[in-house]
Amino acid sequence: DLYHADQGFLLELLGTGLLLWTVVNVTDEKQGEPNRAFIGWTIGMSVYVGASQGAVMNPAVGSCIAAWHNFHDDMWVYWVGPLTASILVAGVFKALNSTAVGEIIKPQVYELIGTMFLVAIVGSPVSDGRVVGTVLAVSIAAAGYVSGGHVNPVVSVAFTLTKALTPITLLRYVVAQLGGAFLGAAIAHRLAQFYTTSFFGDDDMALDNMMNSPHLADDVNKFQGFCLEMFSTLALVTVILSNTGSKSISGPFTPIVIGFTVAAGALSEGRYTGGAYNPAVGLALDAVGDDTDDTWIFVFGPLLGGVLAVFLAPWITLEGNGDKDAPDSEYSTLPA
Repeated sequence: DLYHADQGFLLELLGTGLLLWTVVNVTDEKQGEPNRAFIGWTIGMSVYVGASQGAVMNPAVGSCIAAWHNFHDDMWVYWVGPLTASILVAGVFKALNSTAVGEIIKPQVYELIGTMFLVAIVGSPVSDGRVVGTVLAVSIAAAGYVSGGHVNPVVSVAFTLTKALTPITLLRYVVAQLGGAFLGAAIAHRLAQFYTTSFFGDDDMALDNMMNSPHLADDVNKFQGFCLEMFSTLALVTVILSNTGSKSISGPFTPIVIGFTVAAGALSEGRYTGGAYNPAVGLALDAVGDDTDDTWIFVFGPLLGGVLAVFLAPWITLEGNGDKDAPDSEYSTLPA
């Protein structure tokens, strides 16, 4: 009973959408020989993310819960939400894989969808660092074989500097990531409204404050916040370059390593800045939450950290970012 019916529908749509988007992609034949462990953990983690938000993602289970608790008026939520998600996911996946236009825009659409899921979960009032790291790992796993699963403009900039992306592709990726980020922020804004209407009436300021958006703690000044975002993103991009540029440590569990890096950062220093490490996350959640005083910190701090990571990578990582055995793909940061 955490959400109103329309918010429950949106939550079921979001949770089931993430689950099904993960399923259709990690089991896609284009990924090559299926890795059962890879498929298992990605699907399991997507269920964990949805459940952490309160989503059921299964009409049969939802109907039993609604009947047991006498929520008969809201039983439609547990059917219409997941079924709508299944139709949308199937339609998008088929369109991207069966039309000429779909093949052209496919990497950008994957970046948009992955970033949307990421930002929606990051901005949720009930998310913590563990959930954020998990949804990032799932988003990377689902999109990695198509777009590389960047879901972060800083990562795309880093791969452009290493010549894995062209400047034109970078522009397309960033536009898609920002579009997905604002969609995700709008979803998070709507889901946060339960807390406003339940505890604060209809006060818009309370609604904005209930969103889990990046912001500086009272005891952190702007310079400290900038440095925290910069160094945390430097660590993140270093991990990404290490795990995607060396064949010896690159594999189906690479998304977990990256997700754990973000989770560790969010849990250790998230209380000081909110732990964005992603300009799309900071810009979209702050803009939708109407709290943009410190947004520049969450845009330029991560960007500087990402650029520094590229130039420091040869001295920090074992083999730098020039592994000759790395995947020969303009988009891929994960093994095909």
